[in-house]
This record gives sequence, C-alpha cells and structure tokens, in this order.
Amino acid sequence: MADYALLLLYGALVLGVFVRGVRPGVLFAGAAVTAWAFGALDLEDWAATLGNRSLLTIFALTILAGTVQQRLGLTAALLRILPSGNRPNRFLAALVGATSGLSGFINNTPLVALLIPFVRKWAEVNKKPIQPLLMPMVFAATAGGMLTVFGTSTNLVLNGLLEESPGLLGASMPDTLQTAQYWGPGLAVVVLTGLVLIFFAPRLLRGRTDGSTSENPAARSYTVETLLLDNAQAVSKTVAQAGFRNLHGLFLVEIMRSGQTISPVGPDEVLVAGDRLFFAGDLDQIRQLTAERPGLALPQADLTDRAAHAPVVEVLVPNASSLVGQSVKESNFRERFGAAIVAIHRRGQRLGGRIGDQLLQAGDLLVLVGSERLDERLENQTDLYPIGERAAESAPGDPVKIRLFLASLGLLILAANLGWTDLLGVAVGLLFVGSLLGFVTLSAARKHLDLELLLVLSSSLALGQALVASPWPAKAVEALYEPLHALGPFGLLAVLFLVATALTNAVTNNAAVALMFPLAAAVVVAGLIPPVPAFLAIAFGASNAFLTPIGYQTNLMVMGPGGYTGRDYLRMGWVTTAAYSTAFLGFSALFLL
Repeated sequence: MADYALLLLYGALVLGVFVRGVRPGVLFAGAAVTAWAFGALDLEDWAATLGNRSLLTIFALTILAGTVQQRLGLTAALLRILPSGNRPNRFLAALVGATSGLSGFINNTPLVALLIPFVRKWAEVNKKPIQPLLMPMVFAATAGGMLTVFGTSTNLVLNGLLEESPGLLGASMPDTLQTAQYWGPGLAVVVLTGLVLIFFAPRLLRGRTDGSTSENPAARSYTVETLLLDNAQAVSKTVAQAGFRNLHGLFLVEIMRSGQTISPVGPDEVLVAGDRLFFAGDLDQIRQLTAERPGLALPQADLTDRAAHAPVVEVLVPNASSLVGQSVKESNFRERFGAAIVAIHRRGQRLGGRIGDQLLQAGDLLVLVGSERLDERLENQTDLYPIGERAAESAPGDPVKIRLFLASLGLLILAANLGWTDLLGVAVGLLFVGSLLGFVTLSAARKHLDLELLLVLSSSLALGQALVASPWPAKAVEALYEPLHALGPFGLLAVLFLVATALTNAVTNNAAVALMFPLAAAVVVAGLIPPVPAFLAIAFGASNAFLTPIGYQTNLMVMGPGGYTGRDYLRMGWVTTAAYSTAFLGFSALFLL
C-alpha cells in the first residue's frame, strides 16, 4: 500500500509542478505529509534531512551571500571590471564574462540585484538600449552557476539527495559530486553560451536607442494612484480642460468615483472632488506629478509633500518574498517597511483599482516613499530587493576588516584543499569570521533564511530517499529495459538532460532536480549509464532554464526593469537553450562517456 501511495504521489508531484499558482513549498511539503499519512515516509527520516550537510551548506552560503557581499565592496569591484565607455558590444561582453565568472562563486539572486542598477545607469548615461543587456546578464549568471558544486543551489540539492542514498556513485568514490567534476562541462557551457549571448542579444533584443528600456512605452509604465482634493483647480473641469490628456510621460487610464470605475477615460469626462485618478507612465514623472499639480495628492496625505523632495526608492518583489499573494493592505506594508507604495509596475500591464487592493506578485516593481532611514530598513530583509540607482551607491565596509575576511577565506579554502574540512566547514568558518568582524548579524542571518526553500529541500530529500528505496524505479526500468538499452549511454544521458530541461522551465530548478533524481538513480543502478554523467545530466538540465520568465528565479527579476515580454524570453531563450544544450551534450559525448 505504501509503495503504491508513493508512486501516485510522485505522479501527482510531476503533474502539480505544471499547475500555475501552486507554490513549490506547499506542493512538496503536502506530498511529504501525504506520504507520511500512508506510511510511505517516516517522520524521523524527514526530520533527519534537516541535518543533511548539503542542505546546511545551502543555507550557510545563502546567509553569507545575503549579508557579506555589500560589505566586501563588490560594488566598487564591479565598477572596475565593467568598461566605462559607450560601446555597447564591449560593455555586453564584459558584463557577460564578469557575471558568469562571479556566479560560480556568488549566489545568483543578490548578484543580479546588485548589477541591475549598474546596467540601467550605464544605459541611461550612454543613451543605449537596456534590453540587449539585462537578459544576457541573467542568462550568463545561470550558466556560470554550473562552474562549481556551490555555484547554484541545484548542485547542492543533488548532493543532498546523493548523501541520502549512499553508494550510487560507486563504492570507490565519495557519495557526492565535487567541483572538479563540474569544471569541464561548466566551462564548455559558459564559453559557448556566452559567445551566443554576445552575438545574438543585440540582434534579437533590440531596444530603443534613446536610453529607454523598451520599444513599447507601456512595457515600463508604472501605475500611480492619486486623489483629487476639494481645492484642486481641476475640479468641475473636463479631463482635457484640466490638462490631463497631455501629461508628458503619463497617461490617465482610470478614474474611481464613489466605488464606480470609469475606464477608458474620455477627454470630456468632468472631474469631481474625491476622484481617484490612476496614471500609467514613466517612473521619472512620478515625483513631479503632485508637485506640479496643486490639489492632486497621493492617497496617503502625509506622503504628498515628502514625495516632492524625498528620494524615491525602486524595489523588486522576488519569487521567495512573503509578500507574494498578499494585498498591499493585508501585508501591513507601511508598518513593516516604514514606507508606502506610490506606484506599481507589473510586466507592462495597466493595473486597475486602488493600490492598497492590489495583490502583490513576484516580479512586481514598486516605487516607495518613506523615511530617511528607509535604506537601512531595506538592507537586512529578503522580501524586497532595491534596484534603483540608490542601490548602486552603497559603500563597502572597513578595508582592514575586508582584508581579514578575505585572508580567512583563503586559509579556509586551503584547508579544504588539504582535506582538513569541506565546503560546509568553509561556509561555517566564514560565518564565524563574518560575525566577529560585524559583517554577519543574527537579525540579518534570520532574515536571509528562506523557509519555503527549506520546505522544498527537506521534503524533496525525504521523498527522493523514499522513492529510490522503493521498488518502483527498478520495476519501471525493468519493464522498459530493451528500449532504454537500445538508446545507449549517450541517448539516456540526452533523455535525462532534456526531460530535466522541460521540467525546470515549468517549475523551480531545485524541484526539477528532485523529481529527476529517482529516474537517474534507477538507470544508474540498472547499469545502463555511468553514475557521474547521469547525475551531471540532471544537474545541468535543471539549470537549463531560459525559455520563460518563471524558469529561473533571476529571469523574473529583470522582466520589469528590462521591459521584456514572454516573447522576448522565447526568442532569446531558444538560442541560449540550444547553445547550452549543445555545449553540455557535446562535452559529455567527448569526455564523460
């Protein structure tokens, strides 16, 4: 009974990942609870996954990435790496090279958040389009994460699954994959993918040449909510008479009056005191909107004056944010962050209704006005990523402390190479040194712990272990032995890689590798394919996520800032996917099999 339940759960998981709106944490945790209820999973085994060394390494590195990067002066280092001229091809080549190299050693998400304001500022200053820059940068970061075993959490999740099922790599080998096994295919992927990005991005992602972000003005338009006060000059005038038809960079898209919505708004519509006017348009015009229009206020009265002189902060809602799915009002946004949302951008959509009633989504760009200490409140949390120009101006920490930290890093890496410790030891050692130097604090570490990721990883490790131990994978391979054997090792490797690629473009990379692991383990145990190529195939396939905005967590991060559409991801994604796949499969045919 338990084995049948486990098989049905696996099938439900595979189908569930294609259901939009279902969070991976809920899906995998629900499957684990159901498996326990049917006796297919012991709670002790599930709880034991929390002590898995690869899982602990993921969280140690996540805390390091979230708390230390800014203190190390990576901002200034990136400025030195990237050229300052106005030649877009040279800048793109340097950006792709720097991003892919750094992402092998730095968590992709904060790295991309750090680079977005730099790229935007460069494009604005040099009057160059940003579309051929941001998407290649993100794709290069994804490819570069495959250079090392710790470059992406996908590789560490795979190691965690291997640890829970010892012996799969062979009796004479360690139970986990090592960085040395990633270098070869990783370099092949980075080089070929990078060349394709540099050559094709300017041709497939053509932007405007005036420094704006998109050929479609609506693609980067924000929705701004305003209130028409009793003393406003526009009261009792038509929209055309009030001058709201010819605002530079803004367009009146909707009026809410006594609970009724007026949209589209005609030029002869007469304005009434208390009307809520919703404008869509350029971010640069938000500050001037209320300052130049007496009687036109932001809904939060105390913010109207402040918006005219306080810095406007632009932030992004990442995939793992606890704000996703909540309305602005329900999230107690103002109390949590000491700021109010005055405008929202969502993938070129024109949002209807009050900002307070909007359900926040991953990838939303928000414009905030708040206290002078807003930057400090945004620094040590993971629900929002500042991506505006102010985010690029953060100063590094004390140079002496930075040297001490880097010296400690060098010593710990040396100790790891001598066999005195492992990656977890290096990460924990760096956390300890960082805490002594003030780079890592308990509050910051707590805020960088992703509970949904914890649910996905612990549940997937437990379910993966149970599936590998069950008879079903072996039975499936036995039933399909003849056609699988006819494919040969390279054919099987290609199938594992391509199925993982299909899954990862529909769900997170970590979920994809967890779902593919039992299949890879089954064909390895049956002797149909060597273990290292098989598991590398699902690792590289699970990071081959370039076709959709949701395929990889960083893809969605640049959708708003770059003004991209789903068609842009398909257009550039197919070329990148083909290059990435060719590099990995070609290297595998020559050197892995």
